[in-house]
Amino acid sequence: MEEEITAIKLSNERFYRALTNLDIEAMDAIWSHDEGVRCIHPGWEVIEGWEVIRQSWDIIFANTTSLTVEPSEVKVRVEGDMAWVCCLETITSGNDTAGLTLARATNLFIHATDGWKMILHHASQVPAEAHDGAAAEDDDEPTVH
Repeated sequence: MEEEITAIKLSNERFYRALTNLDIEAMDAIWSHDEGVRCIHPGWEVIEGWEVIRQSWDIIFANTTSLTVEPSEVKVRVEGDMAWVCCLETITSGNDTAGLTLARATNLFIHATDGWKMILHHASQVPAEAHDGAAAEDDDEPTVH
């Protein structure tokens, strides 16, 4: 079980590294390419199917110059060939903390022949008043990632 948890944590870390590096090829390698995969970016409706999800990452990466997403409070649960990771995302866009946002995320993985593949990413922005003022005031603009 410890080996599985380590492998899932590594897959989760690869997801956040791909996101921070705005790397579509790395993102492509992390996700399952099934039509049933889903993604909910903060402030967005649910997106279903790998091709549509990939397009959403293409759009986000093309319109983002600098992004750092650091997961903390990482909790992993494994049930057979399924695993999920719940975490707090600290999101910084730009080169300073003016664009700092927090989001709660759930990442669901399935064990495939080539490792743990993401089948769901769901992130919801934490309202500014719900945390210690670590993020800038909410300007009513949804966070995109």
